[in-house]
Amino acid sequence: HWIWRMEMAEKMADKLDMDKYGVNAVYLIGSVKNATAGPASDIDMLVHSEGDKAQETALRALFQGWGYGLSELNLLKTGYQTDGLVDLHIVTDQDFRKKDSYASMIGAVNDGARLLRRRSDD
Repeated sequence: HWIWRMEMAEKMADKLDMDKYGVNAVYLIGSVKNATAGPASDIDMLVHSEGDKAQETALRALFQGWGYGLSELNLLKTGYQTDGLVDLHIVTDQDFRKKDSYASMIGAVNDGARLLRRRSDD
């Protein structure tokens, strides 16, 4: 279950127009990153964003669309129905300064986020 989810996470990161959505980096966290995902597991994406509210709204809609599509793929592959397969977590520069929320997972030694793409990688 985790392998095709990992491939889809990499594809989402690769296809993302980082400039359009104000994204600095895309990471993977959770059971897919840890290779323990089962048929009901979602794909936890962690996005470092500096975008404005309109960009954030559009980014959330984009990942929600991916989630609904991947949910259908999951149903075909496993017979297990989910209500969206992508769980998006957005962190900002302010979260990094405060070492808040999911931002603390980036660069963490234990169970840290896995970098999928950084804006400078383009």
